[in-house]
Amino acid sequence: MIRIINYDAGNILNVYRAFKQIGVESVITSDLSELDIEKDILVLPGVGSFGATMNSLNELDLTDKIKKHISSGGRFLGICLGEQLLFDESKESEGVKGLGVFKGSVSKFPLETCSKVPQIGWNTINVESDFFKEFDNKFFYFVHSFFVPYNKEICLASTEYGIRFNSAIIKENLIAVQFHPEKSGKVGLSFLQKVLEYFTIDKQ
Repeated sequence: MIRIINYDAGNILNVYRAFKQIGVESVITSDLSELDIEKDILVLPGVGSFGATMNSLNELDLTDKIKKHISSGGRFLGICLGEQLLFDESKESEGVKGLGVFKGSVSKFPLETCSKVPQIGWNTINVESDFFKEFDNKFFYFVHSFFVPYNKEICLASTEYGIRFNSAIIKENLIAVQFHPEKSGKVGLSFLQKVLEYFTIDKQ
C-alpha cells in the first residue's frame, strides 16, 4: 500500500493523481498507526516552509513514526520539501529540528550566483545511479529556494542552478527528490514508475 502523508499542507492531491495515472492505488492519511514496514511505501510530499511542516508533523504525532519506518528499512519517497525534511535542520527555519535521517543542514541558493531565487521551472538532472540512468539529462519541474548540498555518497542525481546540489538522493529503501515528478509530465510519471520498480526489486 502507498500511504501519502497528510499534514494539512503540501502537494498531496497532485501526488495522489499521479499515482492513479500510472495505475497504482494510494491512500492519503494522517494515521500511521497501522503502517506496515514490509508492505507499505510511505510518501512525504512537501510544499511550504521547513519549520511549519515539522510543527505539523510533530502536532499530528507523525515524526517518530516516519523516522521509525525509515530506520527499520521501510520504503520511503520524499518529494520537494520531503527531501529537505530528512536532514537535521534548514537555514529556512533556524532552531527547528528536521527528521535527522541524514546529518547536515539545508542551504539557501546564493543570490550572487543564481539568476533568481526561488528556482521556478524546468531543469535537468545529472543521474549518478545506474538504476535510474534513463533519466540522465531529462527535464523535471522545480520550485524551491533551499537545497540539499551535494553529497556523492547519497546522490541519485545532481542539478546545477548557480551551484551544484542533490536534486535526488538514495540510500537503501529511501529515495527523495527536490523536483516535482507529479508536475513533470510524462517523464515525471515514468520516474515514479521507476521508483516503484526499484522498491519492488529491493524487497525481493
